[in-house]
Amino acid sequence: MLDCQSGTLHIYNVQKEDSSTYLLRVLKDSGYEDEWKIPLEVLDPVPKPVIEVKKTQEGNKCNLTLSCVIQDQSANYTWYAESFPKEFQSSVLEVTHTPQNYSSSYTCQVSNPVSSQNYTVNFTSPCVLAPSSGVARTDTWLVITVTTVLGLLWIGDELF
Repeated sequence: MLDCQSGTLHIYNVQKEDSSTYLLRVLKDSGYEDEWKIPLEVLDPVPKPVIEVKKTQEGNKCNLTLSCVIQDQSANYTWYAESFPKEFQSSVLEVTHTPQNYSSSYTCQVSNPVSSQNYTVNFTSPCVLAPSSGVARTDTWLVITVTTVLGLLWIGDELF
């Protein structure tokens, strides 16, 4: 849809297959025609990343390789340690932890011009990943539920 007052062209319902270079021709009042080539790139939002952690321990040092993984897409990467951006713009971050000097969390942010997503891993000590609180809560909930259901079934058998 063309906004005749501003000259803005709004394009809706584009697909990745619409990515191409388009030719714009404008007929001026003078009768001359101007022509521009306009590239259009249609991007998908970036998916949520996952951080893969590889650890090697040497004495009291822990060498970490953190890989920020997303499904087949190009994206910009930004790493954060303790919420502060690192000067590193790659999908892989290599760090060395010692008991006196380590970050307790690392966040990978992936972005493109359309969207941004991030993922965080936490450490309880230089070489120990913190358990995911969501998984811990799920496990606890499952144990309580299973125990309660089994207890009710046992009580039910005793009563009847």
